[in-house]
Amino acid sequence: MEDFKQTWWDDNLDTMYDEFVSWVGGRDSISKVFFRNYIKEKQYKTLLDLGCGNATEFFAYKDEYPELDYTGLDSSSFLYEKNTSLGVNMVLSPAENTGLPDRSYDVVFSRHVLEHQPDFKPVLTEMMRLSSREAIHVFFIAPGEFPEHIGYDQSQNLYHNRYNKSDIEKFISLNNLVESYEWISISEVECALSIKILNP
Repeated sequence: MEDFKQTWWDDNLDTMYDEFVSWVGGRDSISKVFFRNYIKEKQYKTLLDLGCGNATEFFAYKDEYPELDYTGLDSSSFLYEKNTSLGVNMVLSPAENTGLPDRSYDVVFSRHVLEHQPDFKPVLTEMMRLSSREAIHVFFIAPGEFPEHIGYDQSQNLYHNRYNKSDIEKFISLNNLVESYEWISISEVECALSIKILNP
C-alpha cells in the first residue's frame, strides 16, 4: 500500500484548533488518566506518544511522573510546530513509517489513531517494532464481531473506521515480536489493546 498522507489536521486546525481540543479531551480524560497510572505502575522510563495531537500527556507526565522520557510523534506540521513551541519533544513523521530504530521505547502509546488510518496493520506493526516492552492503543470505536468498515470521506481526506476484533487478534498473533495481548475495557465508549513484546 502506498503511504497515506494524512492532511485533515493541517488543512483545518488553523481555524478549528479549539474544536479539535474539545474532541480529543484534556488530560483528565478517562483513558488518559487510566494509562498514566498504568505506565507509572509499570515504571516505564521511555514513551512514544504516536499520533500525540496536542500532546496533553507531555504536560501531565511532567507533573505526575517526571522520570518518564516522553516523545510525541505526529504527521501534522501544524501540531509539530505548536507543540515544539511549547517545549514538547517531538518527531514529525507518519505513524506507519517513522524511521526510528527498533525497540526505541519501553512503551509506544496511541489513542484514537487507528480509526483514522486506511488500515490498522501498518501502524500497529510500527508500534510493535518500536516497543521494547509494550504497545498500547486506545480505541474510541471498540472493535467487535462485526464486519470491518472502512469509511473514507474523500472531500476531507479523512478515515473513520471500525475494525473486526478477530481480524486484529489474528494479525497480532502472526507477529514474532508478540509475547501476549489483552483487551482492556476503559469506559462505555473506549477500550484498549495492550500488546506485550518479547524480550530479545
